[in-house]
Amino acid sequence: MWEANDLIVKFNIDTGAIDPNTSQLFTSKKNNFEPRVSFAYAPGRTVFRSGFGVFVGPGQTEDQIQPIESDRVSATISNASFPVDANALVSAFMSNPNNRSYQPRAYANDYSIPEKVYQYTASVQQELPGRMAATATYVGSQGRSLFLRSVANQITQVVTNPNPANPAIVIRQFSIPVRDAAGNIVGVQNPFAEVDYKTSGGHDSYNALMLSLTRRSSSGLSLNPQYTLSRSFGNTGGSNEALTAANNACTLDQFEYDLGYNNFDARHTFNFSTLYAVPYGRGRQKSGGGLADAILGGWDVGGIVNARSGLQDPLVPRTRTATTVGPQRRTRASEWMRASYAAPVDDTCPHASQRT
Repeated sequence: MWEANDLIVKFNIDTGAIDPNTSQLFTSKKNNFEPRVSFAYAPGRTVFRSGFGVFVGPGQTEDQIQPIESDRVSATISNASFPVDANALVSAFMSNPNNRSYQPRAYANDYSIPEKVYQYTASVQQELPGRMAATATYVGSQGRSLFLRSVANQITQVVTNPNPANPAIVIRQFSIPVRDAAGNIVGVQNPFAEVDYKTSGGHDSYNALMLSLTRRSSSGLSLNPQYTLSRSFGNTGGSNEALTAANNACTLDQFEYDLGYNNFDARHTFNFSTLYAVPYGRGRQKSGGGLADAILGGWDVGGIVNARSGLQDPLVPRTRTATTVGPQRRTRASEWMRASYAAPVDDTCPHASQRT
């Protein structure tokens, strides 16, 4: 994808520099194969069904235009009067490239689309007496190359300020340290602030057992209870559900710190619906005219009950030192104690000079 007039700002999260505005924004694969197959077999009053499909999608459109949205000047001012002189803001921004804390939105260099989901299902349905049918279904899916978020230009070092009256000096990945003759850091310039970036490579899985009992309309009454036992697990829920911005991962393996139950994971779900056709009215059991037909004729009465277990509450335990910044992880409560007392993990992102 390109912007028609090359009006983009493509921040390179590996080098801390702005790539040429003719750079391709991301990789879009064009060799996607999306087969769909299904099977059904009905020996007598039993029906067996199965199916498999591969589905792809680009994710959210908003996630594909980050460099285009970054083609703007962003500034924070105080003690200013309105209206603000926009030309003065732009001039100040352009004349101070090494210390303006610019905050573009970015992609990882290996970000690619589309996301891919493999779906598969198998079911058996049995006809029962009393105009009823019971169905047991397994539904599963595997998500691959899913959307992930993190932040670049993270804090890598905090240095004591040589002037005790001033706060400590915070060094980011792409900061420009100011040193004295002895090589000590005495100040810092920040061309960029913390940068939100997006990438692909996430994964999740969904597995569910679905049970249902259906009663076709008999004497005006139909019933349909359903129960689902399911589990959704992964390091992201995909485009609209990625909460990995707080992960601070630098590499795909560090996103595994966020491995856990997805936000929409509900273990138990129960639905019950019923519909009753009141037997009065034209064409019904007790159609005969009169007051009953006038008041009750043609009415159907229905009801729906939905219930589910609560959503998972991800815990985020991890001991950190003051200068260590890195991935956090979602974890089950059973892991809380040993995670809380684990030694700090050295999972900081490297400085640009250390990246490969």
